[in-house]
Amino acid sequence: PGTSAVAGRYEIEVLELAKAARTNSDAFATSDTVKGGTLTFTVQGTTYDPVTIADGSSLSAVAQAIKDAGIPVNVSVLNDGTNNYLSITARDTGYPIGGAASQGLSITENLNGAGGTKALNLPANTVNGENAQVKVNGITFTRKSN
Repeated sequence: PGTSAVAGRYEIEVLELAKAARTNSDAFATSDTVKGGTLTFTVQGTTYDPVTIADGSSLSAVAQAIKDAGIPVNVSVLNDGTNNYLSITARDTGYPIGGAASQGLSITENLNGAGGTKALNLPANTVNGENAQVKVNGITFTRKSN
C-alpha cells in the first residue's frame, strides 16, 4: 500500500469506462480500389501531416501508408467473408480533458482522384472515444484512461 493512503471507507461508483475512438471504412469488394488524395488525422488533439494515398491503392496499401506515417493509431484490414474494411482505432483511450470528444480521433478525407473506384468514407463512420468517470464520495473524477 502507498504511504499517503488514508484508511477509511469510501463510496465508489464507476460511471463510465474509457474507450478508444475508432472508425471503419465503407465496405470494399475485392475488386474495389481507393481513390487517391490525402487523409489528415487529428489524434488526442494533435494534427499530423497528411498521408498521401495513391490512386488505385488497395486497403492494405492505405493501412501501410498510415502505419509508415507514424500516426498513433492501430490500423488493419478486416474481412467479414464478403467485403473488406479499413479499421482504425486510436491507440489511447478517451480524449483531452476539457476538450471535445471528437479530438480523440478525427480524420479529414480528401480522396477525389480519378484512378480508384471509391473513397473510404472514414469521417462518417467514426465513433468518438469516451473518458473514464468515477465518483468517490459524491465527487466525480474524469480521466482519459481506466
